[in-house]
Amino acid sequence: MGWARIDLDTRWPHSRNATNVDNPAGFLSLARKVDVLITNRLHGLVFALKGGVPVLAVDSIAGGDKVSKQAQVLNWPGIFRSDELDLEKMVAAAAWCISEEGRLAAQKVGRQLAPAGNLFRKEFFAALDDDRVDPLAEKYRPVLKVTDSKEGVVRRLKKFLRF
Repeated sequence: MGWARIDLDTRWPHSRNATNVDNPAGFLSLARKVDVLITNRLHGLVFALKGGVPVLAVDSIAGGDKVSKQAQVLNWPGIFRSDELDLEKMVAAAAWCISEEGRLAAQKVGRQLAPAGNLFRKEFFAALDDDRVDPLAEKYRPVLKVTDSKEGVVRRLKKFLRF
């Protein structure tokens, strides 16, 4: 298979990202341009499938962990554990991913993910608006500027999550 390779990074904010993709919308826009996405990250798996893009996911944890569990929840077959990699099986899975059947399967998963994402976004914004979530809490500090006001942080979070 003669494929071009592009690197994408799902670490946000921009200051932690190695590929200049600074938000989920940017990642999704690029992921939708590829025939198949190969990833070892949970966010890569979920965002690609959200965009209807077939995924070959490699769970880096021997025995499987969150990437394997998420693929299982989504009923996505293109998952491989790092301790059980098999080149022939991966090539066969890649061929399936680029087939019409693989593309349709990824699109089906994407359609199933949309309502859950919309519900999460709605509930999260409601929690921000009625102060059930404090975006200035200590656990969020590594990604925030020290000078941000609560209103500024809420505004940035809402902008960031509208993808």
